[in-house]
Amino acid sequence: GRLTEEKNSKDLAGAYNSLALLYQETLQPDSAIHFANRALILDEQNKFNNEKAETYLILSKIYEKVNPGKAFDYYKLSTNIRDSLFNQEQQRQISSFKFNEELNQAEFQNKLDKSQLKYQTRLYIYILVAGFLVLLLIAGGLWRRNVYRKKSYALLQKQKQEIDTQKQKVENTLSELKSTQA
Repeated sequence: GRLTEEKNSKDLAGAYNSLALLYQETLQPDSAIHFANRALILDEQNKFNNEKAETYLILSKIYEKVNPGKAFDYYKLSTNIRDSLFNQEQQRQISSFKFNEELNQAEFQNKLDKSQLKYQTRLYIYILVAGFLVLLLIAGGLWRRNVYRKKSYALLQKQKQEIDTQKQKVENTLSELKSTQA
């Protein structure tokens, strides 16, 4: 409802402006002023700033030959509205640019964070693998040492047995010698 009313009002204001221009060209300034003023009322009621600036410009053209002072006043009003609209558009563009720049920086920071996270993850994996290899080397060294110690222990046991056997032989020989002497 409201949108349709607004569109119809905008179209009606445009039609009034067209009629005002037509009457101005046919040298009927009173009718031209009448329709321009009707368009101006609609523009002000609905806050149609672009259309309002256009209506002021049309009124400026109409009053050019009739009342140059009034024509100049309408021209200034039109220029002021256009400048204001231009400034608003510039502000909107600047805000949009700032927003896009902040968004780009946020995306860049996000990519940087992801890249840093990937790097840290890769680094942690390398550290874990290196730690695992060190533990594997230590375990291998301990296992090898244990095998060597068992072999050494077995060799010592064998030598002890041989010594015990030789000791037994010497004792037996000594006993035989003592019994032979006796």
